[in-house]
Amino acid sequence: MVIRIAIIGTGRLGTRLAEQIVTDGVCDELYLSNRCTQRLSGTLLSLNIWSKLLQKKTKISILDLKDINLMNVIIIAIKENYDPRTVIRNASFPSWH
Repeated sequence: MVIRIAIIGTGRLGTRLAEQIVTDGVCDELYLSNRCTQRLSGTLLSLNIWSKLLQKKTKISILDLKDINLMNVIIIAIKENYDPRTVIRNASFPSWH
């Protein structure tokens, strides 16, 4: 049986979880999704390099949402009620910003 894990959100938490999943060899296939395509591309590149250095066989790629039902585990690593437009609209930046 092929074990497939999807992580939605590749911020600090999602990326750290992905690193640990690769390190531990928990699954055969790891799929990632993030709203920022640049961050997602960088994370994919880093994790693929990490996997090669550790000589792991985990396949790491972008999650296609039409394949979501094929996943054994789905991890959602996004901030609750996070909408950056609210921060901008309310101008609630920290004083040091």
